[in-house]
Amino acid sequence: MDNKKLWQGLNETMHSCKALYWNTNPIAVLFCDRDSADTSKLKATLQQYYFLVLRIAGFLSIGLARYAGKAPAIEAELIRNTGEEMGSRTNGEPHCSIFERLVNSQLGFSIEVHCENKATRAFLNQMEKGLIMESPEYAIGILLALETSATPELKVVGGLIENYAQCALGKAVVNVAALDSPERAAIASAKHANNFNLEDFIVLHTIDYESGHRDRLWSAICQDINLKNEPGQLAAGFQFLLNLMDQWWVELARGCA
Repeated sequence: MDNKKLWQGLNETMHSCKALYWNTNPIAVLFCDRDSADTSKLKATLQQYYFLVLRIAGFLSIGLARYAGKAPAIEAELIRNTGEEMGSRTNGEPHCSIFERLVNSQLGFSIEVHCENKATRAFLNQMEKGLIMESPEYAIGILLALETSATPELKVVGGLIENYAQCALGKAVVNVAALDSPERAAIASAKHANNFNLEDFIVLHTIDYESGHRDRLWSAICQDINLKNEPGQLAAGFQFLLNLMDQWWVELARGCA
């Protein structure tokens, strides 16, 4: 299988992940087609999502350890990506810190809670186990899925934030339609991170950061790994992460029902 066909197949796999799309995400289906949502449960969902945000840099570091000294393009990209998560393009402020600050200031609650729930703990622990225990190709497939799924997942999260803001606060916070706009991202990119709002932060990810992470990681993989000989492990890791993500969102919704 050539790299182009493999990439097409991986993207087709991603499109089957229900959690990544507004009309099929279990939390969106449960709450956000109603005239008013259960804001306490939407709040709890966003707090659980934040645990993933907190762990992303650590997951990248595990992948880096698997490939250090063995795959120069992958190593360089994971170093660059980790640096970006830690603030290299946001005036030194880590992405997780920006997100926490903006939720607090615009939505009026702390997104940081003491501990993750059972579903989130299982999701994160299984991802970490796959990154550590499986083959390097499987592990990089997990990270590729994490980066490839980030843009559609963030659009869902943006919609949940907007639903919370409308129902709990009676105001608009995130124009979900703008999350596909390069022009809106250009406006956000001209700002200092201290002046971001939630829409700025999310649109920079959906238009710029996450698409860059995805494309650069795939390019690095194509440079360092002979995918024609053994595409199966990478594809299996990719599918593993998407299955985990679907199950996590199902469990989050089950806890809210």
